[in-house]
Amino acid sequence: MKSRLYLFTFILVALVIIGFGYAGMTLSLDYMQQKYIELQLDINKRQAQNMATFLESQLQKGSSKKEVRENFQEALEGTNAEKGFLCMFDKYDAEMICHPDENQIGMKLPATLQFENTENGELSKTRNVILEGVARGGLFHTDKKTDIAYMVPVKGTEWMLSAHENIENIK
Repeated sequence: MKSRLYLFTFILVALVIIGFGYAGMTLSLDYMQQKYIELQLDINKRQAQNMATFLESQLQKGSSKKEVRENFQEALEGTNAEKGFLCMFDKYDAEMICHPDENQIGMKLPATLQFENTENGELSKTRNVILEGVARGGLFHTDKKTDIAYMVPVKGTEWMLSAHENIENIK
């Protein structure tokens, strides 16, 4: 009788430990994922701002918009878009003007793409976020994947520069 009591006690204690361990791990992983998104968003922000500043300086030095855009596109070619990439939109009509995949150039963003603001969880149409022309970061949802993205306008132009990181890298 006593041995059964010890066995049930042991099993109950083991189940409680496993339950708390599972809950703790789940909460820890969610917390780490959220922190990674915040960190990557900050990295994307700095990357986009630095590149926008570089493009602005090229324009101020007398380079034409066409030349700057062509040089930027040339630099993007061959980038592994599955990991992370830069791209550029025309902020007046949400048309892709520079992208690592040349087939994407000239495409207008579909109205169905969603942009999730990570600060308040608000979902917006990505096209509307680009048309606003305001710097913003969050999660860019497409049919195939979700990217951590930060978009900044390039001063003196109709361009919106965007830095992306595939969220699957977290997992």
